[in-house]
Amino acid sequence: MMSNVNLEKFSSRFLPNYLERYSAVNVKRISDCTLAGLPTRLRMEITLIAAMSEDGFIARDGRIPWHLPRDIQHFREYCAGKTLLIGRKTFEQMNGWFQDHFPIVVTRRAGYAADPGRAVATLDGAVELARGRGVDELVVLGGGEIFAATAGMADRLVLTTVQTKLGGGTPFPVQEFSGWKEICAQIFPPDNTHAFGFTIQHLSNPNPNHHHHAT
Repeated sequence: MMSNVNLEKFSSRFLPNYLERYSAVNVKRISDCTLAGLPTRLRMEITLIAAMSEDGFIARDGRIPWHLPRDIQHFREYCAGKTLLIGRKTFEQMNGWFQDHFPIVVTRRAGYAADPGRAVATLDGAVELARGRGVDELVVLGGGEIFAATAGMADRLVLTTVQTKLGGGTPFPVQEFSGWKEICAQIFPPDNTHAFGFTIQHLSNPNPNHHHHAT
């Protein structure tokens, strides 16, 4: 579990106060972030996409305790047509969701058949498979163990922070991104279809010379 000190350090840098930090003038729309706002990829990059609570958890008791239609739309739009890296449990929970995606499922189960997609035994095997497909981005969907194992390999992070606290559950390795550069962000206040407000941030790794290998 992440330490409170690390989480507070991250939060004080990136999420001090939603309304004071961002105004309607300086917040770019997410379409700007994913198109003109992001630098051109010169090689395959690894992106983690996740939604976490203010205290750093992505799920509790095996489920996601919020329903945010606008964030779901953002997630679908970002992942459309892409090669995805995903753990077996998360893959099975999302059964029926995959359409034009190519999931690469990391699992210790020998002979596991991923439909759609392919199963591999290691993270390095997943990265090599994605690179062999000639894609410019591999998007990591989780779950918790996969996020923890790929945080050190990542080039970009697309992070939704939901304005609620879970007090425990499956942690997101948020401390791994405390030195990252924020590219853009967008705030969504609560409304009649969103019980919680949330912020979507795009962050980039300031160290372009890191290597895509599992440790």
